[in-house]
Amino acid sequence: FKRLAVFNARFAPDGKTIVFSAATEGTIPNLYVIRPEYPEPQALGQQGTHLLSVSPQGELAVLIKPFNVYHRVFTGTLARMPLGGGAPRALKDSVREADWAPDGQSLAIVVVVNGKCRLEYPVGTVRYESNGYVSDPRVSPDGRRVAFVEHSAVGDDRGAIAVVDTADNRVKIVTDAFPSVQGTTWSTNGGEILFSAGGSLSHRAVHAVTLAGTVRVVVAGPGGLTVLDRFTDGTALVSRDDQPNRLMVHHQGASADSDASWLDASYDP
Repeated sequence: FKRLAVFNARFAPDGKTIVFSAATEGTIPNLYVIRPEYPEPQALGQQGTHLLSVSPQGELAVLIKPFNVYHRVFTGTLARMPLGGGAPRALKDSVREADWAPDGQSLAIVVVVNGKCRLEYPVGTVRYESNGYVSDPRVSPDGRRVAFVEHSAVGDDRGAIAVVDTADNRVKIVTDAFPSVQGTTWSTNGGEILFSAGGSLSHRAVHAVTLAGTVRVVVAGPGGLTVLDRFTDGTALVSRDDQPNRLMVHHQGASADSDASWLDASYDP
């Protein structure tokens, strides 16, 4: 019902309630919840909180004091908070992303150490270090693997899907690089990884890839699609993203900018 920049979203344990973080203006996210009986988003917790993951027990992993780095990636202090609200409990600084393991106790996190982007699972155990950056870590349904996006260049969302096996720390790149990759989740049985990717001239669509590297398109539509979560019954949570270009004008002596946009893609005159 409102124009929002949706940065992340997850199913609550009931599979119907949705928790998400979004901003109406700028890049400071706030937490919201949508329930089936009342579809208007309702604010949750304190302002300036970014959602990372929801555990099977209904506990949230969030970032407090989040700062937007690029795209949907933030950095801040990792904290835990109950779904019903309450003060977050801080855990670790300089964290970018996190995902709960199926047991709801341990976390896979992306953290920046000495300028390097690391994937840790559980916290403190380094599984991968990138020369670019890592995004969208997701723990497999059996807790044995972590899927993520390996971006070769800092700030560029061009990337490929990778999987690390905790049994031997072996990292396998299972797709070629796409011009844009944002959003991952596992299929119910852990046999595929769903991800959102697009070409240089096309919007992102939802794809799936097996651990052997077989890629298929799941769904494409008007506007970009970003897959954000998957419930145990197989239902996927997807955002449809419009990214308009606005043309703003500031007249000499005016107190505010004026919007001179035409349709949804106005570029420099």
